[in-house]
Amino acid sequence: MAAIGVPDMRQPNRSRWRAGIAAVIVLLFLAVPVHGQAQALHFDVPRQPLGDALNAIAEQSHTQLLFSPDAVRGRVSEGVRGQLTAEAAFKKGLAHSGLCVRRVSAHTFVIYAEPTAALPIADRVKPIAEGKPVEVVVTARRQLLSVDGGGTVIHYGKAGAPVAEIGRDVLLSKQGGNALDSLSLFSGVHILNTGSSFIGGVDGASRGEGMYVAARGLNAEYSLNLSDGVPIAQGMPYSRAMQMGVLPPEGLQAVSLYRANTADMAGDAIGVTLDWRTPNPFDFPANGYTRLQVLSTTESRARDYGLTGLGGGVTFELARRWGRQKDIAVYLSLYSDRRLFANSEIGGIMAAQNDHAWAFGLATSATGTEPAHDADTNLALTGLNFGVSEGTTRRTGGVFNIDWRPVDGLDAYLRLNMIKAHTEQASTLDQIVPTAVSWRKTDADTYRLSVDSVSTRVWYETNPETIKLANVKTGVDLKTEAFSLSAYLFASHSGFDRPDHLETSIRVDENDGVNAGNAPRPLGGDLIRYSQSGRPLLNLTPDMLADFDQADTRLLARRAGQLTAQTSEQTRAGGGFDAHWRPAGGLMLDWGARVTDSWRSMTYRDWRNDYFSALMGRAGVTWSDLGLVKGTYSQAVPGLYDWRLPRVDNQHLEALFDHYKTDASFDTCGALFINNDNCANQSGSEQSLAAYAALHIPLGKWTLSPGWRQELTTIRNTYWFLPMDTGNEQPGEWQNSETSYNEGLPSLFATWRGDDGMALSLGVWRAYSRPSFQQLAGGAKATATGGVITIESGNPKLKPVTATNADISLVWPLAHSGQIRLAAFGKGLKDYLYDAGTGFVNASSSDADAIRYVIPHNGGRGSVVGLELEGQVFLYRHFSLSTALTRQWTDVDTGSAAVGRHKPLQNAPGFIANLGLGYAGQTLSATLNYRFSSAYLASYDVLYIQSSWDDQWVRPSQRLDVNGSWSLTPHARVRFGVDNLLNEVSYWTHVGKHSLAVSDIVDSGQTYRLSFDYSF
Repeated sequence: MAAIGVPDMRQPNRSRWRAGIAAVIVLLFLAVPVHGQAQALHFDVPRQPLGDALNAIAEQSHTQLLFSPDAVRGRVSEGVRGQLTAEAAFKKGLAHSGLCVRRVSAHTFVIYAEPTAALPIADRVKPIAEGKPVEVVVTARRQLLSVDGGGTVIHYGKAGAPVAEIGRDVLLSKQGGNALDSLSLFSGVHILNTGSSFIGGVDGASRGEGMYVAARGLNAEYSLNLSDGVPIAQGMPYSRAMQMGVLPPEGLQAVSLYRANTADMAGDAIGVTLDWRTPNPFDFPANGYTRLQVLSTTESRARDYGLTGLGGGVTFELARRWGRQKDIAVYLSLYSDRRLFANSEIGGIMAAQNDHAWAFGLATSATGTEPAHDADTNLALTGLNFGVSEGTTRRTGGVFNIDWRPVDGLDAYLRLNMIKAHTEQASTLDQIVPTAVSWRKTDADTYRLSVDSVSTRVWYETNPETIKLANVKTGVDLKTEAFSLSAYLFASHSGFDRPDHLETSIRVDENDGVNAGNAPRPLGGDLIRYSQSGRPLLNLTPDMLADFDQADTRLLARRAGQLTAQTSEQTRAGGGFDAHWRPAGGLMLDWGARVTDSWRSMTYRDWRNDYFSALMGRAGVTWSDLGLVKGTYSQAVPGLYDWRLPRVDNQHLEALFDHYKTDASFDTCGALFINNDNCANQSGSEQSLAAYAALHIPLGKWTLSPGWRQELTTIRNTYWFLPMDTGNEQPGEWQNSETSYNEGLPSLFATWRGDDGMALSLGVWRAYSRPSFQQLAGGAKATATGGVITIESGNPKLKPVTATNADISLVWPLAHSGQIRLAAFGKGLKDYLYDAGTGFVNASSSDADAIRYVIPHNGGRGSVVGLELEGQVFLYRHFSLSTALTRQWTDVDTGSAAVGRHKPLQNAPGFIANLGLGYAGQTLSATLNYRFSSAYLASYDVLYIQSSWDDQWVRPSQRLDVNGSWSLTPHARVRFGVDNLLNEVSYWTHVGKHSLAVSDIVDSGQTYRLSFDYSF
């Protein structure tokens, strides 16, 4: 029985039919590989170098092409003219070259050598002169206008490990959004719209957009993000995760997903490695390329609040070649956009954590401490936060790439990209805070909860955020018939600042020395009942309703603001080389090294002003008296709570805060200025040296690739030590710690390639993940009480999380009908560390003489086992079906008997699905994309009671999007898109696996996009 009318989540729910539909579509996907009739197009490609001719054909057919530059260098195409299908045009352009073309998706072709035995689709090709394998590169569709039917392209990296890739067309179909949305096309990938280490929880989710990537059962901090092959600086304050949702789809050539770590890859990635690749200037036509896009967006939930919800942006792209031999190529991309959002926010977990607004609905005694039945299904809310989160995000950035190819086999290059995203976010929330609860006897053994009185309040907070990312890489690639060498230097910077987080509130029972005698509102009985869907419905008295509807005049102002300023950044620089040698006999050897140095710093400071009543010398001050209200939202939560909500003038609040701020306002962690200025600050460095070697041994149709990578890392941290002597604060001092890791990372891959293009890859490798800087040295505090000294600090002796990984992948080409990848994977984890947000992981105590240490500790062992299916199939005529399905099982020992020895890993849904139905005509292209994830655990022990039942779970979610484009002329095209056609809530999380009683809910509505592209 669920307490007080709360829906019991163990009852049948709608997620089952969703899984059934997914299964039916998968069966259809496997059963109907029907190839439709290709459409004839007009081509006019003159005689020219083969590489340029292929690019021109790709441009005129709006297709994507994969080929090796080495395979076409020095060859000439006789030209292509007339009405032809795209495939026929490529074949005509390749005539007498010794090369072939194969179609691998609705709009993707691969060029390969005429083999004696067919190679796998999108595999490496064999240049005629060499007869040796070289890596495939992807050239973007030149006009970048048509929308593919979704899906990914599979090719092979080193050691034969499959690499999944999405190209620019798919990314650009989400113009005005963020690049993370398209990553759901990868199987094994789960997009998160909030975290816990920076602006997280319901505050982060209320922005209504993707922020982080979890993959293959592991949270975001276990994966690695690269920019053009080099690691991106990790600038977040409490985690190694990266908030990649800041990236727009503009300025990207492709995103490559590496599920396996070969020896040449950085070893600190247990999840996956994502390489965000920018365009190669030589991928564009020799006669130049220019593109201009103008974008408009609008958001439905903002309009529900009476706001326009209008946003938009501008993008400019340019590619040119110079020199007598056209051997210098430049690419430039500039973009700027603005998003306006206003989303509904219901914060039940927020109220439970901040105001202890939870209790057991039925108890065994009048104290209410013991539930009458299962704790999680007996939860009840005794308070709630609800309202609107409004804001704007402005992004500006660009990409500048230049390549110089003076002779065949030599490429010198520079890659530079940067972005700045600034968000101004303000949340205005009505609050119901319990002031008295009791349990009343209902029968001999049961006592029922009664909320006897509550405080009605309005709380206003801002969550500004400034994110800066910049990456630069320069190097030289040298290739000969038997040897290749890539040498490079790189630098990366990322900053995550929360410059002016400001809070203030009003309440009915404000008592602060000047205001006195103000009582909470009497209630008695149940505060909350629930709708059929599980949303909280409020039982309000007339006085409570009036308090909310007229909050600016009825409720009393509290403090003159509290401000928090936080900065966090990392700069990373280094260099390395990768070498490849192909002696006679088919044997191949790879080796290389990389050195990386990084520096980071974090600051956190807090100011809290006195009460308005004390500062102004009178009682009864309201927001209206202060001039803080600039209007109202017509409804607190449209369609649910229909009373008004005040709209705060943030500029006036900032002026009032600055006016009343004094030296006494500074209170980060104590009374002494030196402690307040330094106690939450930290800086440090991280040096890493890595070297690797791998051998590729051909054995008939098999290739065996053993490898070894060694990584030596030294981390040095500087933090503030704050002593307290029997409650008396003492001046602190800077202290240092040092941590070193020396990890050997073996790998073994075996690849089989059949005559029919089928390929099987098996891999076993070891990887690891270093603890965050916060866990290693997150500040220290010493307290002396009763002769015992308690020291709370980070732990520089934390072990890295290590994993033994296994993967088996089968790539199955379907003749001219597409391709499918089937995979099974497993990970065995050791010394697990979960995401504890701003706190310490497993912060348990240990005694040594008269000193008690409270420090983070590693957890135990864990496992991830999963199955994946992804691919694309052509259906009738112009239609295609793409799919990315994942089924995974996780289990881990968190390291705490109270929290749980056998728990699911964080942010790891058991089932993830992405299904796309695409149409690709001559002028119209469109994709209908369905995304689903099952329920998953987000955080452990979210009520902080050291229990195993109070975990935070996220409900099953689904989303249906449509994206398309209409070609007006060969150079002009209109793009359109709608996100969340079914108008589902964007985030719903709850305490306890089987109860919705204590929930956070975000409704961000729908987003509409319309853009105009012109390219020439």
